[in-house]
Amino acid sequence: MSRCFAVKRLSASDLTLFQWHYENRNAGNQKAINLNADVFAQQLFPGLDAGSYKVGLTLIGPANQPPLTMTRKIIKNPAYKNWRLDGETIDKDQERFSVLCPGDFALIVFEGDRKPEDLKVVFFALGLDQDRAAHKAFDRLFEADGRKTMLALDTLDLQAIATEGELSADHSLRGLLIDEDLIDATTGSADALQRFVYRVGRNTRIDKQTLQKARAQGEAIGELGESLVELYLSECVQTGQFSSYEWLSQRNAISPMDFEATAPDGVVESIEVKSTSGEFKRAFHVSLAELREAVAGNRPYRIYRVYDASAEGAKLRISQDFTPLSLRILKAFAPLPQGVSPDSVSVSPEVLSFGNVINLAPGE
Repeated sequence: MSRCFAVKRLSASDLTLFQWHYENRNAGNQKAINLNADVFAQQLFPGLDAGSYKVGLTLIGPANQPPLTMTRKIIKNPAYKNWRLDGETIDKDQERFSVLCPGDFALIVFEGDRKPEDLKVVFFALGLDQDRAAHKAFDRLFEADGRKTMLALDTLDLQAIATEGELSADHSLRGLLIDEDLIDATTGSADALQRFVYRVGRNTRIDKQTLQKARAQGEAIGELGESLVELYLSECVQTGQFSSYEWLSQRNAISPMDFEATAPDGVVESIEVKSTSGEFKRAFHVSLAELREAVAGNRPYRIYRVYDASAEGAKLRISQDFTPLSLRILKAFAPLPQGVSPDSVSVSPEVLSFGNVINLAPGE
């Protein structure tokens, strides 16, 4: 199940979802948190039909208070401009939520592929010492357009908030980021490992089962990405973009490329698939063998970046030829002492030019 993030600047009417605020603030009878249509419906769940969707709801905070779970609904009817996290007012732990004020923030974690199924909402109150730095960090996100009250985020945004907000290693927000970084760390990403260690603390121990699970999940995402690209290449043959293709890594697991595809004019290109369940801009891992193949192959070598991957499908962007960058990286390795060579590098997608987004759907 895929996951996406948004942050909402709470209004007085949003706070009427809580019984204390409903009774003590003269803010109307909304009893719901507005989910701005331009973010929720257009960016996070495009194509979602108006109606009512039952969701599991977990409330966390403010000040990293423990989870409070319940069920509520996300609804949209013709009378509403926006969607709403709605239902009966929340009357549990009234003192806990009474510290929230208009202008405080709710970080909302949506889980679900085509529709929201579960929500986690982490509250940050300016009036609490533990939340103040994170509150100011969220505030800065809205500086570009002070009229905005809700923004879509990605995990890199949250990592910046966690660092700037000086959140403790056991804070719930940090916990939301562990899985993807741990998965990336198992592939050799030093940056992902550093982020993971920073969040959980250097003295935290990861047992073998957890590490194996993260590694297996990373391998599964890689296999999923390749299978989705295979379906895409098959469609490209049908439409005439390619005359043929071959899935090399399926035949040989140590192949320095995953596919090769032949265009109608006979030009052959190498394809390396880099997959993640996270966002596009997460760095990907490139082995020394792949770098050398990109330079020596005498053909275009393209990165097929598969992201937001799940059982429901994924998104794909295709790079320009990776060869020039590979050559620069290998030249940078040349001054290393004899007998010393790096096994791999991490590459940010921002250093390459990529084409438009292509939606990938799983086969029947």
